[in-house]
Amino acid sequence: MIANQVKKISRENLSGAKTLGHAVVIGGGIAGLSAAQILTGLEVDEAGRRVAGVRLRQRHAPGSTEILLAADLVVDASGRSSGASRWLESLGYETPGEETVNAFTGYASRIYRRPAEFAAGWKSLYIRPSVSESRRGGIMLPLEGNRWHVTLIGMAQDYPPTGEDAFLNFARSLPTQTLYNVIKDAEPLTNISGYRNTANCVRHYDRLPRYLEGLLVTGDAVYMLNPVYALGMTAAAMGSLALERSLKEQLRRNPSDDLSGLARRFQKRLSQVVDQLWQMATTEDLFWPGTEVKEDFMPVQSGTPVREFKAVPLMA
Repeated sequence: MIANQVKKISRENLSGAKTLGHAVVIGGGIAGLSAAQILTGLEVDEAGRRVAGVRLRQRHAPGSTEILLAADLVVDASGRSSGASRWLESLGYETPGEETVNAFTGYASRIYRRPAEFAAGWKSLYIRPSVSESRRGGIMLPLEGNRWHVTLIGMAQDYPPTGEDAFLNFARSLPTQTLYNVIKDAEPLTNISGYRNTANCVRHYDRLPRYLEGLLVTGDAVYMLNPVYALGMTAAAMGSLALERSLKEQLRRNPSDDLSGLARRFQKRLSQVVDQLWQMATTEDLFWPGTEVKEDFMPVQSGTPVREFKAVPLMA
């Protein structure tokens, strides 16, 4: 867990007025605090009701001294490995319930050099797995420098391999030979990387009976969607808009910069805006044989139509 940024959230940023307070944004890829620092927990006020900051120590130095970074607002956007549930539990708060829908999707990816003689009329290719035809699929996307990013997909535990020959054999087994014919003689530029942590999972921060004021959890730390449906970035963008609207609303409700009620209102708003994407991903995954459902997920009605897709060249 990395605290990557400390920034001033101000009324000028949101609506053109004065300071709201200091915020810590937790998540990768944001310039700010050193990635060598790891977040170990939250600091709260004397009453245990509000965030007062985060505790940090040096990564790869277990015995190092913790330091306190004061903050009025902590936004956890750290993804599937979020520690927010543990932090809440350590402070005596109830942790969110989880729902999981796992179709056991797997990926294997590699980057290739695009052959100079390649002259097809398409730039990208998507072969989507189909319940009625094949558990296997693949994606080919262009990269800068005349390269391709190639990903093989397998549903229902039909995982793509990461061995050299096995990777090509899997590509050759797809419902169409298009992807295989393109990469079989292409020059590989990287090793093959596999990934299988793809289950849909929602952590119900919107249903907590009591909220720690000043802690907001968003992104994949709340809604994890099967990447095969390419909904994760959409969910993150919608969550960012929900955060912006919640902050603006908070400033209107509390001219004195009090953050009371923000956590509850934001988590419920986030659930409302992202729920449709959750339904889309999980409804599709329930049709795959062997899909595992945990907790209180409500199955879709039988007979719901499933969209079937073939290999679709994406034209320039």
